[in-house]
Amino acid sequence: MKKINRVLTALGNPKKSNELKNLNINVVANDIQYREGIIEYLENNNNINFLIIDEEIPGNCSLHKLANDIYKINKKIKVIIISENDLKFRIYRKITSYDSKEIANIINKENIFNKQQIPINNVFNENTKDAEIITILGTNGIGKSIFSIVFANQIKNKKILIIDFDILNNSIHSLLGIKDNNRKVKEELKTNQNSSNQVDIHDYLIQTKHNIDLISGIKLIYNSKKQPSTSRIRNLILSLKKEYDVILIDTSSESLLEYTKQLITISDNSIFISGANMLEIRKSEKLLKIYNKDWRVPNHKINMIFNKCTNKSIDDEVLRRVFKKYNILGKIKLSDYYDLAINKNNAKILQIEKEISIIKKKYNQSKKRKLKIKKIKK
Repeated sequence: MKKINRVLTALGNPKKSNELKNLNINVVANDIQYREGIIEYLENNNNINFLIIDEEIPGNCSLHKLANDIYKINKKIKVIIISENDLKFRIYRKITSYDSKEIANIINKENIFNKQQIPINNVFNENTKDAEIITILGTNGIGKSIFSIVFANQIKNKKILIIDFDILNNSIHSLLGIKDNNRKVKEELKTNQNSSNQVDIHDYLIQTKHNIDLISGIKLIYNSKKQPSTSRIRNLILSLKKEYDVILIDTSSESLLEYTKQLITISDNSIFISGANMLEIRKSEKLLKIYNKDWRVPNHKINMIFNKCTNKSIDDEVLRRVFKKYNILGKIKLSDYYDLAINKNNAKILQIEKEISIIKKKYNQSKKRKLKIKKIKK
């Protein structure tokens, strides 16, 4: 459900306030004409989401004191101030001149961070005849594989293929409870190792109980001579476009691999998943720089999602400014999404617990042996 923001204006000009109303902004009161009037209104109405102030409106208090008093009354309010001066106090946003469309855009963009689900229709075209190819990008451990599975499950009444190119981890196989290589595929690979014939791509398909087909990308990388082949990847994936509605490609975190570049090139769209803390943002900036400058991937092809977000994450407005070149789809809370997706795979958890207990046992045994050796030396 779309959040309806309640907006208060203090522009000293009712016509400007009416312009915002005409742009479907929910302005809740008459435009306030003086600074002290803002405090009077907020003391009786503490449910305002946005406050727009023109620095020029008269009043006896300074703009700095006014901002402090506003936040004392309402800590969550987002204050937008129209000013050409550098402001040394806390506000949500400063713009240099009044522009109703710019203000409306700021307010409406706020909604992208309040969506319960990622807007899948913003990513692929439902009317396309061939499959829409979407690459899932991002740094190591940010949750690309889990996102790919959950995203695929949100797409209803579509034939979906996931290609797992995260060849170091094969997380999708683990999360779906699938062994990486079945006997049939292993035999196919052995018999075709020294052959010039291509293995049929359909031999690699694994059908899952989640109504999603799966292919391990490692099987697509090498040609018959066991050499990496980007042209092979391209041809095999494009050959599947007629058979599916959506092809999701979960990429490796290794940014410099040539096949990752090829995957982005043949895709219709890319979803880049970033964290919302300083460390993850810096890693994402470096990766995006490679895509943009070195690989010449156009900005409009990349859609941003912020994953594993908590109430300690970087402010939404900062994220917008840092990644302003890209289309931001939204953010995903850590507790609501990431842990839930992993924890549902109970069999995998039991296996991990068993492995941890064995490691723990071996560790304790090695400690005892070291103690015995020390005693003997004494």
